[in-house]
Amino acid sequence: ILYKMKKIKKIILSGTSEKYYSEPKTIRKDLITLGIPDSALILDTLGIHTLQSVQFLEKNKIDSVTFISQNSQNQRAVFLARKKGITALGYAAPDPLAESMRNKMREFFAKGKTVFDSLF
Repeated sequence: ILYKMKKIKKIILSGTSEKYYSEPKTIRKDLITLGIPDSALILDTLGIHTLQSVQFLEKNKIDSVTFISQNSQNQRAVFLARKKGITALGYAAPDPLAESMRNKMREFFAKGKTVFDSLF
């Protein structure tokens, strides 16, 4: 929707890529099916961790970004991007697991790691 409303120009697809499964490639297929042109899609197959995704932005000289992910992920990504001087916003996607105890514990440690990552 954001692309079709001309709110964003490019979409970086970041996630885990393994031998038999690639999140970015799967998302790419889905977006092309929805009518997003392949020329608007950038694959980041090494974006396993939030810091790696932000480093991808730096490496590719991207100075403005809108993260579209679950709220907790957006908080970490926006924080790290802004620490690197990148203008960043977050657009929260629904997160059906947000209230699970496992997810809350994961986020507790992930936020601590994010603060540590921001020091370097």
